[in-house]
Amino acid sequence: YFIRLTGTCSSYRSDIENMDRIQCGEEAQGRCVYRRISSFPKITGQEDIGYYLRRYDEWKASGFRRLQTKTITEQEKETARRVSAACREICGIYRSFHGNVSEHMERNFAIKLLFWMDTVGADFLSQRETGKKMKFAAENIVREQEYLFCYLMTKTGVDVLLLQYAADI
Repeated sequence: YFIRLTGTCSSYRSDIENMDRIQCGEEAQGRCVYRRISSFPKITGQEDIGYYLRRYDEWKASGFRRLQTKTITEQEKETARRVSAACREICGIYRSFHGNVSEHMERNFAIKLLFWMDTVGADFLSQRETGKKMKFAAENIVREQEYLFCYLMTKTGVDVLLLQYAADI
């Protein structure tokens, strides 16, 4: 599922707290993986940038077929295949939004996707084969790249809820 809720109401805060309580309870019982974020991490360190640039170059050299990150290892062939296909699709969508996207722009976007998969999406990837429900909520997504990452999460089997109470893309 990919659901976008816009606006707010008088019970909004208590509804979200109730959702968190239920989902955290499900997670504690081992039935789901749940994460809610209010902002995306920024990739700033030269070491991280270099690492994800190397992963992108390897992915590109494989014809965008074999993807590895800190969370996606070579042993997890099915997860790597699924995430690689989803990333290819999301990069295609990104290109279609920007008719004149350069290779450099696409590479930088892909590097962010890979970084976010290892930070925001790590819990989902590491528990992918457990059969648990995967639930992700993000608040006030206004940047196209973050929105596309949320869509990427859906393409990898995660239910996504965008809570757009203060801003919307």
